[in-house]
Amino acid sequence: MVGSVSILLVMLAVIIAIYVRLKQFRESVGPVVAEGDTVEALANVDPAALDELLPADPWWVAQLPVAHWFISPLGTRGGGLIYNAQTFNHPNIDRKGRHTGEDYNGIGQENSDLGDPVYAASRGGVLFAADVGGGWGGVVILLHRLDDGALVQTFYAHLDAIYVVSGATVASGERIGSVGNAGGQYFAHLHFEVRKGARPYLGKGYLPFDSESNHGRLNAAEFLHQHAPPFSDARFFVDPLSLPDNRGELKIRKGES
Repeated sequence: MVGSVSILLVMLAVIIAIYVRLKQFRESVGPVVAEGDTVEALANVDPAALDELLPADPWWVAQLPVAHWFISPLGTRGGGLIYNAQTFNHPNIDRKGRHTGEDYNGIGQENSDLGDPVYAASRGGVLFAADVGGGWGGVVILLHRLDDGALVQTFYAHLDAIYVVSGATVASGERIGSVGNAGGQYFAHLHFEVRKGARPYLGKGYLPFDSESNHGRLNAAEFLHQHAPPFSDARFFVDPLSLPDNRGELKIRKGES
């Protein structure tokens, strides 16, 4: 009898602890990355150890909506009205390395696409959102949970403005920022990557020619093609998670925090 009561008390304590933890999670609005993480800390994360690094809050990951399919982050949802100026793994002699993502441009020349909307490629959560300066400019990193439970990140760089904050949940096709040029360092375009794993890191736009690893990066264009919506025209599809476009006050531009 005493043993049964003890077991019941332990089970009750566990249930209460889980309830309190979930309540704390729902009420939290802070960043998902570990407390104290900075832009410098993200830049110093070893990408080779990406699979061994986990997000700070597994509860947050567990409640992410499943990303069933992915759409183009620029132009139409099917990838129209844009072109890929520099593809994944493209050898760049001037930069002395292989390109780590896709450089998407709107149809036009030079800075004609400056300020064009950048969309979440799929539903997920915001791991990181800040203007980090340097060659990256504004950066947003989203985390997505696939049908099979695998976790991938989508990485959006050179943003002129950012419309989301760390810890937020986004819908597929939700506007998360606008095309920029990293403070005028190059003509406006979107640097887009798909990465394995759950811990965000900044990394670099080019890897050495002799590097044998992509450090968790996938061929983003192929990934989008392989995970395209199962219907013929996704341009007019509205994600049920979509929210009214009322985030104009969340703009983060260069020099702001």
